Amino acid sequence: MKVSFLIDGFNLYHSIEDLYTEHRIKAKWLDVKTLLRTYLTDPNFKELSEERHSFNGIYYFTALRYHVAEEKPQSIARHERYINAIKSTGIEIIYGGFKPKTIKCKECGRDFIKHEEKKTDVAIATKLLELVHKSHSEVYVIVSGDTDLIPAIETARIIDSSIKIILVFPYGRTNDELKNYADLYYTIKPKRYKSCQFDGIINIGDKKFAKPGNW
Repeated sequence: MKVSFLIDGFNLYHSIEDLYTEHRIKAKWLDVKTLLRTYLTDPNFKELSEERHSFNGIYYFTALRYHVAEEKPQSIARHERYINAIKSTGIEIIYGGFKPKTIKCKECGRDFIKHEEKKTDVAIATKLLELVHKSHSEVYVIVSGDTDLIPAIETARIIDSSIKIILVFPYGRTNDELKNYADLYYTIKPKRYKSCQFDGIINIGDKKFAKPGNW
């Protein structure tokens, strides 16, 4: 049984930050594919079918924060290093972006610019519908806790009522409303983040990528 994974990169990233804040567990050097593989072998996952499950595409949705390049020049470099690491495991990267938005301070009344991530939800929804329309897989696993994906899940089931939808909630992002739209759901536990880390240095072709010192 073919399984496709769609990962909300920032939803996952912010869960890792919360993990450190609450448990002092550093997990930014996360081996996403190894993490996902642990669910393929989970007994509950197998109950969806007697057949063996296999990867049929992993799509990681993210965006580079170019607007912080001047203030935090190493931030983009670290992010790109991580993207190269997970790409080396066969994960496809799909980029969104950040859009500036003018916000008025409620206390002082002054305007300031805030950058908001855009396109990720739409990109995940569009990719899900594209894959279902093409009968790409039998099972679709969405790694996110964002309720904005509910309409896409509903539409995917209209296109093909036989598909299975599994939700994997990043730490601290379990959503009771979203649970109602899944055939099965999990929440990533702290110990699973901790046990699914890349080695300190990753060899990709003739290049080496080292884990950033503060990760």
